[in-house]
Amino acid sequence: MTEVDRSAAYYSLIQYCPDRGRAEVANVGALLFTPLDQVVRVRTISSMKRVRRVFGVSIDGQRVKRALRAFADAIESDADRRRFKTLDDLRRFIATRANEFVLTQPRGARSEHAADTLDRIFEEYVSDGAVAAASGMAYPRRQLEAVAARLLNDGRTVKLDYAVAIPNTDRKVHADIVYLNGTTNLVRCLPEIDVPAHADFAAQRAGSEAQMLRRSNARPFQREPKLIVVSGGLPNSDANLVEQRIEDILRYFEGAELVRANALEAFADRMAREAK
Repeated sequence: MTEVDRSAAYYSLIQYCPDRGRAEVANVGALLFTPLDQVVRVRTISSMKRVRRVFGVSIDGQRVKRALRAFADAIESDADRRRFKTLDDLRRFIATRANEFVLTQPRGARSEHAADTLDRIFEEYVSDGAVAAASGMAYPRRQLEAVAARLLNDGRTVKLDYAVAIPNTDRKVHADIVYLNGTTNLVRCLPEIDVPAHADFAAQRAGSEAQMLRRSNARPFQREPKLIVVSGGLPNSDANLVEQRIEDILRYFEGAELVRANALEAFADRMAREAK
């Protein structure tokens, strides 16, 4: 008999997204699903500070707070009725979300104690003290994943945490998000980089992987691949200089492109528009 992994769990972030077209989001809660006992736990923010920080002080915080509570109550009510028996059940639920609250695609987590795990995820990604709140790799990745979730809901081909094998080697090219148009676009989000040597390394690695894919004739999803590197936001006054170094290096390689931090919103719009 196969032993059941009693610590397996999956989490999803609850995001407030009042305008799907702009793809701006604020993390307002977290959800943890443990398949073994078919239990869903939800924790949401108690203050609207983050929502106002992202969308402006004119936002009706009390209305958003009431709507968020109703959304969380609906999830917990569905869980009480055992609607969520498998991970696929949760994914189907996420795909049906059409209001101002969306859920990110589930990610695996180890959970010896579910309540502690949910608190840790909440503190890391949602609370006012979360390092990932305003910048760094987590912000562009979360924003693009929100777009990817809507594309999946529309029936378009999008993959998360995907790896493409380079033919005749043991190497793989990893991407945070993959979307298709005439090309297979492998989107990789970088962390904050403020040291030129680190920028050089990240660019050379991405460029060499993109070129290896092209020259090996790899055709994931029957299309020519392209590696799109998304800047994670740069914290100091040399941001433009560091991003320029990355861009200059990538020009030497086939099939690689940089999206600068200040072009993230435009790229999110482009992804939503182009994806097939």
